[in-house]
Amino acid sequence: QDWYMRAEEIHLDYDREVGELSNASIYFKETPIFYLPTASFSLNSKRKSGFMTPWFSTSTKNGGDFTLPYYWNLAPNYDVTFFLRAIARRGFQLGTETHYLGHLYQGDGRFEYMPDDSLAKRSRYAYNWNHTHNLGRGLTAAINWNGVSDASYWTDLSSRLLQTAQIQLPRQLTLGYAPSSWWSASATWLRYQTLQPDPNIPVARPYFLEPQINVYGRIPNLSFADFSLVGQVSQFTHTTLPEGRRSVLYPQISFPIYHPAFNITPKIGVHATQYDLTRQVTGL
Repeated sequence: QDWYMRAEEIHLDYDREVGELSNASIYFKETPIFYLPTASFSLNSKRKSGFMTPWFSTSTKNGGDFTLPYYWNLAPNYDVTFFLRAIARRGFQLGTETHYLGHLYQGDGRFEYMPDDSLAKRSRYAYNWNHTHNLGRGLTAAINWNGVSDASYWTDLSSRLLQTAQIQLPRQLTLGYAPSSWWSASATWLRYQTLQPDPNIPVARPYFLEPQINVYGRIPNLSFADFSLVGQVSQFTHTTLPEGRRSVLYPQISFPIYHPAFNITPKIGVHATQYDLTRQVTGL
């Protein structure tokens, strides 16, 4: 056994389904590598409230960086994790992360706040919220909302590569409607918070969708043919560039032929796209 734990005292309480130990050490190859003065653990493989493993890092920009998370198992279907973070050259940061699950909804969210950054001389924050909800009668809703206090937040306060490389933070709301199995529709509103971490390398702002409406329908076995329709209307908006609307319509009809030796599906369709642009700059 390469890995094992040895403790001075271990108490197993099967009524509370919790185990407790004191003066424990973790060994690797008969060498102690970590000491725990006291700890508790679950005996039923379920989640348990308590402090999680802290982490520490150091860098030339922030100095020492220490985070201590506390996990709170509020109920079987939702929990909260609190973070206390101390950065030597910047100050203290508080954070929380939650997950929840219901019969008709689910989601997660995270919020971080530093009341006084000693280097930036201001308060700083970041947040994100993801939520999906079944509203009943074929109607659904989803939200994905992200934001930070300033353009340098990720490069200053995050050590995760996916975050430090993120410069377009989506803020999206989607409504869906599927009353039957043969047709559905959705509407999406999408904006971005565009970060400019380096003023010498400007980042182009993307177009917003306000909104984009999608319609899809399919009727199979309609007099030996299958009929389908795809439609989309997108309203593109921008603060400085030309704006416009794009309409797409794609009706199709197919005639599937099934044989024990082969399958053939002849199909015909019309793909029509129309653009209606405004605020264009024409050259002389």
